[in-house]
Amino acid sequence: MSQRTLNPTKPQPTGESYVFGPFCLNPSERTLLRDGEPISLTPKAFEILTVLVRNNGHLVGKDRLMQEVWPDAFVEEANITQHVSMLRKALGETTDEHRYIETVPREGYRFIESVKRGNIGIAAPWQRASVVPIGHGLETHDARIKPDEDKQAKTQQIPPVRQSSKAMQKWRPGARVLAALILLGMAVALSYFWIARRRTQTETATATRTIAVLPFKSIGSEGDDEYVELGMADALITRLSNLRGIVVRPTSSVSKYTKLQQDAITSGRELGVEAVLDGSVQKIGDRLRVTVRLIRSSDGASLWAETFDDKWTDVFSVQSSIAQKMAGALALQLTGEERRLLSKRYTDNAEAYQLYLKGRYSSNKWTAGGLRKAIEYFNQAITLDPDYALAYAGLADCYFVLSAFYMPPKDVLPKLKEMATKAVMLDQSLAEAHSSLSVAMAYYDLDWSGAEKEIRRAIELNPNNAQAHLNYGDLLSNLGRFDEAKSEFEKAQELDLTSSLTIGALAYNSLRSGDYERAIKETEKVLELEPDYKWALGAAGFAYLYKGEPEKALAVFQKQMESADLRKLALEGVGRSYAAMGERAQALKIIDELKETAKHEYVPSFPIATIYLQLGDKNKAIEYLEKTYEERNTFLLFLLKTDKQFDVLRSDPRFMKLMHQLHFAN
Repeated sequence: MSQRTLNPTKPQPTGESYVFGPFCLNPSERTLLRDGEPISLTPKAFEILTVLVRNNGHLVGKDRLMQEVWPDAFVEEANITQHVSMLRKALGETTDEHRYIETVPREGYRFIESVKRGNIGIAAPWQRASVVPIGHGLETHDARIKPDEDKQAKTQQIPPVRQSSKAMQKWRPGARVLAALILLGMAVALSYFWIARRRTQTETATATRTIAVLPFKSIGSEGDDEYVELGMADALITRLSNLRGIVVRPTSSVSKYTKLQQDAITSGRELGVEAVLDGSVQKIGDRLRVTVRLIRSSDGASLWAETFDDKWTDVFSVQSSIAQKMAGALALQLTGEERRLLSKRYTDNAEAYQLYLKGRYSSNKWTAGGLRKAIEYFNQAITLDPDYALAYAGLADCYFVLSAFYMPPKDVLPKLKEMATKAVMLDQSLAEAHSSLSVAMAYYDLDWSGAEKEIRRAIELNPNNAQAHLNYGDLLSNLGRFDEAKSEFEKAQELDLTSSLTIGALAYNSLRSGDYERAIKETEKVLELEPDYKWALGAAGFAYLYKGEPEKALAVFQKQMESADLRKLALEGVGRSYAAMGERAQALKIIDELKETAKHEYVPSFPIATIYLQLGDKNKAIEYLEKTYEERNTFLLFLLKTDKQFDVLRSDPRFMKLMHQLHFAN
């Protein structure tokens, strides 16, 4: 006879279930199974899936989703987009194929896979765990019996001592069996609860593998310490991203969460992470108080909390302690090298570190003024600590962005190469330094194999560096290796779910590969996620142009021009669209505007070349392409290898010479 049975006195719970593909969704039990194995989802993602599945085949508008999933809260549409992205990942969808969830642009979503409905009984935890000793009418057996209760229970079960020897002989065998069964039941129950507890602890530790470090909130600080708030988070992200056991969202993902009233749990769910580090920092004079909490996003449970009160000069020790204790709270098994990296100090000079934080804060603005201010801060930090590798890497990144958008590359790229080389020399283990050097070798040295070697080294040092994967994807796409580029962009997206830049890069990669429909769809995804991110519009605009629909292209580029920062970039598309429509005078007018603007600020020659090419003037086109090379704007000349518009020039000796100068041809 079995000692372990289902309790016959309690009915098995049942619930409406939905089966689609290998999945089984049970809303009442809040479970999603794939081939019988549970799939982890955030609560809101689960609720969105339930709404979509229950309305299988029908469009569910975004307003309805917000009403059903967030009935008592005001949220933005981006919340839905981010949770749907998580669902697609959990369901195994790719960016190319949406088998389950279809996006209806600007409207909502539709669950398109066939669904079977039914009622399936599922054994509850109490049923799987109950232990019923034979001969007793107990419904459950609690292993946590107190000693006094245990003694009393045994006293009630033992017959009176004053019995005849005959009665004693009749009772003893049965009593022994009964006692043995009770003890066995207790042992089984204790074993079960111990195993269950260990399993729960293990599952909690192993499940928490995606982390977000939010900008620290500044409380009662003297002066404007906004750079400290984001800087502390950035420093911890740098340390934690070296750990192979977790994925840490990059600074670019969390930088928007700077408001004091920002809810950490909501932020964690929006970022698609299992846990969030939320902290506050108070800096008064030379004193620093840091309070941190590690919170599970699913239910708000506190996994660890602590307060550090020390001198500002000991900020490095505070950061090291936070990182190490976080790893302990997550039950991570660290290698010796990982422990070293958690405690690593990039400088011992507190003032230099403070200047570095200011530099990072300013450079993240990506404006010309912000970048120049950042360069001042990084240089001041290096004056105080000439061996500060991270500051050199920060300088290199600033020079690259300036060369791409704001200054003549020939004036800036040599500085990019110098700073990146210095950073690598000072610290061979710094992934950021190798990533910066890769960019310098590509855009300044035109050394494609060397650039690829450096970026692969950066990823080897830190596989969680989303920017490194993005840089590698850009390099591969510019070299015409589109499938490999797509893979790197998708890795960057996995690490940074909310990155519009990454989805935009995917759209441009699709454009270069000739998949114009996909480029348009991916642009729509970017705008769903971030409607104001108009940089991505260029991918859709040129896709329409290459499809032979210049009127649609013109409308897209004119919308892009609504952003003042993108006007110069959009003018190329506007001019080429007019040229493709046969509006020659309008196209020449755009060229004149670009030439006039170039008299008082930097304007690349490249867009002028492409508008002339669209007008059919090959000589003028090559003339301005040669000027682009003289400017060393290899950021744009990469397109010569892959962009179909240049096919008409490939047999021209002057164009072939350009390709040779760019090391694209032997």
